[in-house]
Amino acid sequence: MDLPRPFICTWRFGRFGSFWIDLAGELDLSVCPGLERTLEEAQILSNLVVLDMRELTFMDTAGALIIVDAGIQARRAGHGLIVARGPNQVDDVFALIGTAEHVEFFDLDREEYPPAHGGFSHVPRPVRRPPRRAWRDTKARPFPGVSHQDRTRPGILRFRH
Repeated sequence: MDLPRPFICTWRFGRFGSFWIDLAGELDLSVCPGLERTLEEAQILSNLVVLDMRELTFMDTAGALIIVDAGIQARRAGHGLIVARGPNQVDDVFALIGTAEHVEFFDLDREEYPPAHGGFSHVPRPVRRPPRRAWRDTKARPFPGVSHQDRTRPGILRFRH
């Protein structure tokens, strides 16, 4: 059984001032706020936003609605949002919720334009290690020449002469 691929969203500037957003992995409700912010910022930076969904392995209806809303907002602002078709199971989500007519899809040749993420199978997760202590000895020692009774205010030490 394959492990679920983590969601990855990268962006780059393309030809003629276009802004490309490359998606990979699983687009679900938990990552929708980040994608929504990315789409909003992209529409500020460019008049043409290209959303490449070829490397998505899963998308739920929340992800589809974010993309549809971004397309509608782009049209209202006089901008463009075009979407490179993803796998069939991803494209079927738009048909399922009846919003396919609100999104401009196009086919992108994999040979001519390879996916940005290169079709990797899985990103290894970092190994969790116990936190490191800043010092070895946990017993606090006073500074030489400083008396703890000489403190007048917290954070201020009075030195003996």
